[in-house]
Amino acid sequence: MSEQYAALRGNVGLLGQLLGQTIKDAQGQAILDKVEEIRALSKSSRSGNEDDRKALIEVLHALSDEELLPVARSFNHFLNLANVAEQFHTVSRFNDAGLGQQNPLTQTLKTLAAKAQEGQLDSNHLADALSKLHINLVLTAHPTEVTRRTIINKHVELSDCLASLERKDNLEHEREAILNRIAQLISQALTTAQLNSLLGWVETETVTHLLLHRLLRKFLTMVAGWRLIYIAEILIRYALSYLCLTLATNSLSWQAKTLNPIELCLKSLKAKCLKQWHI
Repeated sequence: MSEQYAALRGNVGLLGQLLGQTIKDAQGQAILDKVEEIRALSKSSRSGNEDDRKALIEVLHALSDEELLPVARSFNHFLNLANVAEQFHTVSRFNDAGLGQQNPLTQTLKTLAAKAQEGQLDSNHLADALSKLHINLVLTAHPTEVTRRTIINKHVELSDCLASLERKDNLEHEREAILNRIAQLISQALTTAQLNSLLGWVETETVTHLLLHRLLRKFLTMVAGWRLIYIAEILIRYALSYLCLTLATNSLSWQAKTLNPIELCLKSLKAKCLKQWHI
């Protein structure tokens, strides 16, 4: 078990070390020391040290208002980085436990069969448990995305950097460049606002759908009697492209009275359809 997760612990340690350096540069040595103190007391408390548990509670209660946010953000980002490392470990070339292999289910069944033959597992109990398995496909729909797109993109690139570090043919300067990029991504994530600066995600997404519905209704009213079947595809393409572009640039005001961009889009769509089908 120790060897199985050696690569994972190494990646978590690397990301944690770079995060610590980023915290020191951005928040100062005092915040980093406080984070390390809380982390050490937490590990000891989890191991059963009652004195350190009491000390941990006292340290947390003594945090000032100025310390609360940077300390909380530091632990939040460390957990995010640990998740990145853990997800990457499932496809890592150094993961020989079956998770990173093409057919982990087959490997799992072989392991169970080997343990049954060795007498570590009861064959009858194993067969009974497998026969009672009921597996369903679960599709989870999230009305809102907690993590911002910019943070998600940084985490994806971090995973790519970890994959690049595993290459055995990396030259020294190439490895140094990868480590520098990882440090940059961690620094950018630490200083990126966690929430949408306009409105809450639920309200933003609701208004987005309402605007799209209003856009479609207005356009269909304008083109009533035209060849709606033939222009449906171009309608959807331009409408969605417009809204995505507007959301990306934060140029659309969510006030109901400011619909001038929508009107301009409608006129543009009408002109394109008229020109394309010579209506």
